[in-house]
Amino acid sequence: MRKKQAARTLALLTLMPLLVLTSCASMGTAYKHNKIKKLTAGMTEQEVISILGAEPIHRFDSENGEYSLQWMHLRIGILTSKASGVIIDFSSDNKMIRVADSDIARTP
Repeated sequence: MRKKQAARTLALLTLMPLLVLTSCASMGTAYKHNKIKKLTAGMTEQEVISILGAEPIHRFDSENGEYSLQWMHLRIGILTSKASGVIIDFSSDNKMIRVADSDIARTP
């Protein structure tokens, strides 16, 4: 019985470093960054959300009725990390005006 328990403990202690080294964290909205180029002026907010595959994380309203929606996503791993974000401006009638896209940071 003790040998069996010792073998389980040894297996867990062996696997723990592997789990820690391969773990990662994700924050924000995992939007489809590669779909940004498919967005065009005049699309509705719902069309943009559908194409990006995720809801925005922030909304910024202007006094003139225009607004901006922001998507951000951060992935952190032991060996790599990537942050990306996009802000899209909309008119007061919910039509897309323009895209401001930036890959914020990437490390190998």
